[in-house]
Amino acid sequence: MPEVLQRQQRVAVLPALCRSKWRSSELVPGTKIAHVDLLVSSAILFTGSEVSQALRLFKFMEVAVGTPATFHRHQVAHLHKAIRYVWRQKQQEHLESLRGKKELVLGGDGRHGTVGHCALYCTYSVQDTATRKSVHVEQVHVSICHHYSLISVLLLILIISLF
Repeated sequence: MPEVLQRQQRVAVLPALCRSKWRSSELVPGTKIAHVDLLVSSAILFTGSEVSQALRLFKFMEVAVGTPATFHRHQVAHLHKAIRYVWRQKQQEHLESLRGKKELVLGGDGRHGTVGHCALYCTYSVQDTATRKSVHVEQVHVSICHHYSLISVLLLILIISLF
């Protein structure tokens, strides 16, 4: 078995018979992050798994993965940006399809937190009832929520999102 030259972010780098090195995973272009590491981080985030539990499972399976700090670095540097990009793109496509409609039925609701907790932010959402797709989601500071009624905030959000 060939000797491993170095281990970098759980990627084995072996000497090849040619002049180049063989890597068990390619790097994400412009970064020093292996595709495998970013895929593991995205799988944990997109499935809603608890980071510590997922990493403990990998440890029991003796799979070399990063630390919670690595996961959070990937999340901030790459994954949140990708989520925002896709969300905005899909939202724009849906808003464009709504602009052509003669009749539009929207539903909205707000959530101020759970019982027994003091919420700092209220989450309002507006949904197209025909397609059941979210038109807009907004987090508003609780001081604004108390000054305006739910209906006025939803109408304001709707007007902002359609224009």
